[in-house]
Amino acid sequence: ECKKEMPYFKDILNQYQSKGLALISINTLDSNSDIKSFLADNNYDFMVLNDMYRKTINQSFCLPGSGPQKGDPYSIFIDSAGVIKHIKIGGFASKDELEGIVKGLF
Repeated sequence: ECKKEMPYFKDILNQYQSKGLALISINTLDSNSDIKSFLADNNYDFMVLNDMYRKTINQSFCLPGSGPQKGDPYSIFIDSAGVIKHIKIGGFASKDELEGIVKGLF
């Protein structure tokens, strides 16, 4: 599901980056080399952090680390003041769904 929505994130980042949007992706499932290859092969140029053991970032944001949602993507939207404005568990069905949330940040 994460890989399916990556083009949405790329398009939205290209559209809103000049307004101050930044994107940091957090990988919890794949090895660092697999992620680097995937990003290069698909021409994705945003930052990806690794939290392979779900200890650092997941614990900081109180995200579930096990159970049926273990592989689900999490999207956390933080405004320029550092306030979490929205959390979405699960993938985005469309670019429009993602853009609706992003528009609310500006």
